[in-house]
Amino acid sequence: MSDHSSVLNTRSINQNSHADTDNINENEEEIILQRHRKDRRDLQAQIQQMKKQLNKNDKQRKKKLDEDIKKMEDDFDQKCQDELNEYRNRQQTEVSNNLSTLHLDEHTNHIEEQESQEQYKKSRKQRRLENKEKKRELDVLAYDPKNDIESPLAIKRRQETAIIEKKLNERHLRIYQVTSDGNCLYAAIVDQLKRSNDNGLNENIRNVQQLREHVSSHLLSNRLLYQPFFPEDDDYDLYCKKIRHQNIWGGQIELQACSKILSQPIEIVQETGPLLTIGEEYSNNKQPLILTYHRYMYTNGEHYNSTRPLKLKENNEHDDDEEDKWEQCALYSLNQVTGSLCDSLCFSETFALQHCLQLTNSKIILLMKNVTSNNYSVIKSNRLHFDHHHTDLLFHDVIQSIPNALRTFHDILNFTLNKRFAMQLNSTDHHTIRRIYRHDNIKNKFLLLEDLHQVLDKYKDYYDRSLASDLTVELNTLYSLLDQHEFLLAYYYRTKKSMMPHIYGWCGHLYLQEYLTPLNSKQIEKQMHKTWYKRVWLAEKLLDLIDNIDNSLHQTLHFCDMKLANLGLTFDGQVKLLDLDMAHFDRHIPIEMMNCSTHEDCSYFDCSGYCDRKTQKCHSRRINNNLQVLCEKIFLAHKENFDHGLLDDIPFRMNDVLTKYLKQCSLPGRYKTTLIPNGAPISLMRLMQAMFEQETRNIS
Repeated sequence: MSDHSSVLNTRSINQNSHADTDNINENEEEIILQRHRKDRRDLQAQIQQMKKQLNKNDKQRKKKLDEDIKKMEDDFDQKCQDELNEYRNRQQTEVSNNLSTLHLDEHTNHIEEQESQEQYKKSRKQRRLENKEKKRELDVLAYDPKNDIESPLAIKRRQETAIIEKKLNERHLRIYQVTSDGNCLYAAIVDQLKRSNDNGLNENIRNVQQLREHVSSHLLSNRLLYQPFFPEDDDYDLYCKKIRHQNIWGGQIELQACSKILSQPIEIVQETGPLLTIGEEYSNNKQPLILTYHRYMYTNGEHYNSTRPLKLKENNEHDDDEEDKWEQCALYSLNQVTGSLCDSLCFSETFALQHCLQLTNSKIILLMKNVTSNNYSVIKSNRLHFDHHHTDLLFHDVIQSIPNALRTFHDILNFTLNKRFAMQLNSTDHHTIRRIYRHDNIKNKFLLLEDLHQVLDKYKDYYDRSLASDLTVELNTLYSLLDQHEFLLAYYYRTKKSMMPHIYGWCGHLYLQEYLTPLNSKQIEKQMHKTWYKRVWLAEKLLDLIDNIDNSLHQTLHFCDMKLANLGLTFDGQVKLLDLDMAHFDRHIPIEMMNCSTHEDCSYFDCSGYCDRKTQKCHSRRINNNLQVLCEKIFLAHKENFDHGLLDDIPFRMNDVLTKYLKQCSLPGRYKTTLIPNGAPISLMRLMQAMFEQETRNIS
C-alpha cells in the first residue's frame, strides 16, 4: 500500500469516527431535553397543587402566589437553559479539539507510516548483515579425522593439503599452522613479516591488532577504490569499524589493502588455479609474503596459514629450536600472552639464540645472547606450549566479572603457596601478588598490586570489556608461571641473590633467567684440578650455599638432587642453585604417606626417608640433610661427579683434621637400626667454614 492511500484510509477512518461521535452527542442532548420536559411537568403539577390550596377570595395571597409561580418558572427555565448551554459549549470545545487532533493524527500517522517502512527496511538490512557476521564470527572447530576419516570433507581436506604441500615442496617451503580464530589472515601476514628478509615488520605494525587498525584506516581513506567491490546491502563504515574491533575474517579486499599498506607483494598458494599474486607492482623491490589458502581445512569456513622454510638455512642452524619462541611471539601478536620480555624477545631483536640446551615436552632451556651487552641468559619453562591441550588456561573466555576473577586468582595463589611452600596466607592480601610478581613486570598494576578490597569495591558494579580482556590475558600468563615450581621458588625468593638465579622477566610461560655455568663443566673441572686453593675456595662457597638454604628461608629447603650439574657459577664468582626441580620444603618432599615395603621406597633421590614396617607408610620427614649429601657426594665423591672428590689430596698441614670432619659429615651415624645416614650436625659446618676461610686467607 502506498503512503498516499494509507493517509486516505486514515482520513476515512477518522471521519467515520467523527460522525459516530456526533451521533453520540445528539443522543446525549435529547436525553437532557427529555429530562427537562419531565421536570417541567413535575413543576406544573406542583404549581397546580399550590393553586388548589389557595382561597380564591384572598386576592392578596393570590397575587403573591402568582409572583412565586412566575419566579419558579423563570428559575426553572434559566436552569434548563444554563444546563443546555453548558453542555453545548462543552461539546463545541471537544469538537474543536477533535478537529485539531484529526489533522495532527493525519500528519503523525503519515510520518509513522514512513518511519515504519524505513525501520522495516533498516531492520531487514541489519538482519542480513548480522546473519552474515554471525557466520563469519562463528568459532571454527577443527575437524577430527578420527571420528570419520572417510567422510567427503575429510577426503577433500587430505587431497587439498597434499596438493598445497606438493606446491610448497617445489619451493622448499612447508605449511605453518595459524590459529583459526578469525585472525588467521592477519596472523599469517604478521608471521611472514617477522621472517621477511626485507624487515617489513616496522614499528607501526608489530602484531595483529596493529595490522587490523591499519587496514581499517586504509579502507576508510580509500573508499572510492574499495567500496564498489562491497555488496550493496553491506554497511561499508560499519564493516571497517568491525575490522578494527572484532575478529572478523579477512579476504581478497583485505589482502589488497595489506599489500598496499606494506608496499609488498603477497602470494597465495591454493589447491586449484595458478599462484595468486597480489601487489605485483612491488615484486621488483621486495620478496613476497607467502600464504596458503584452505577451503576444507576446517568445517565451517576458509582458512589462511603461513609458510616456513622446508630445510634449515646453513647460516641459521637454530631455526627449529626457535620454533617455540616464534610460537610465543605469534601468541603475543594475537594478544593471548603478555609479559615484560615479549617486546625484546619478538621485535627488538635484543636476544639471539645461541644453543638449545634442552627441548622436551616437559622442559625448555634455550641459551640466549644479548646482542647489545654480549651477556648470556637462558629462556626456561617446564612445558613446551602455552596451552597445548587447551586445558592449561585459567580462563578460556574473557572474564565476565573482574572481582570474581581476582578472587579466583588469589585463591589459587594462596593454595599454590600452601601446597609448595607450606605458607598460609590471606587469600585477599594484595601483598601476596606483589611478593611474587615484581611491580614493573605487571601490566594491570592497579588491579593486581593495589589494595584488593578497594579494587573489588570499585569494580563491583562496573564492567569494562577492554579492561577485562587485558586482565584475562595477564591472569592466564601469571597462572602459567605460577604452575612452574622452579620459577615460583626463584622469583618468590628473588631477594636471596646469593642462592637463587636472577629472573629478568617473562613472556607467557617462558621466563628469562641469568646464565650460570654448571659446576661440572669442563672449564671449571680443569680449574679445580690445578690448585688446592681453587678447590678449597669452591668448597667454602658450597658450604655457604648450604648454610643459606638451610637457615635463611622460612623453612629448610631440601635440595634432593645434589650434584655439580645442578649448581652453577656466576660471572662474579657466586655459587647458586641452578636446577630447582628437586628442591622442596620440609613436609613437601613427595614421599609423605607413600606406601612402602623398604626404606628405599621412601627415598626421593638424595632425600632419604624411613619406612614404618607396621603401617607400611613413609614418614613425612627427611632423615639425612643437605650437608650430609654435600660431603658424601661432592666433597668425597663417593657416588659421582669428578673422577675424585673435590676435597681429595688434602695438604698435609690440615689432612688429619679435615679428613675427620669429612668422615663425620658424610656418615654422622645411622638412623635407628637402619643403614640410613642421619643429618650432619651444623657444628661441623661451622668448623669447616672457619677452616676453609682461614685456608683461603692464608693462601691468598
